[in-house]
Amino acid sequence: MDEKKFCPLNPSEDTALPCISSKCAWWDEDSQSCAVLVLARAVKKARK
Repeated sequence: MDEKKFCPLNPSEDTALPCISSKCAWWDEDSQSCAVLVLARAVKKARK
């Protein structure tokens, strides 16, 4: 079963917008994830 991904850059507070993956400028092809989430995870890992 595919896990639904939602956009972390969604400006709306009451609606979850689905991630549009490769159509988004923030999509990181190498990690197959949103670049914002990749950066956040890297910072979190570096702080440990």
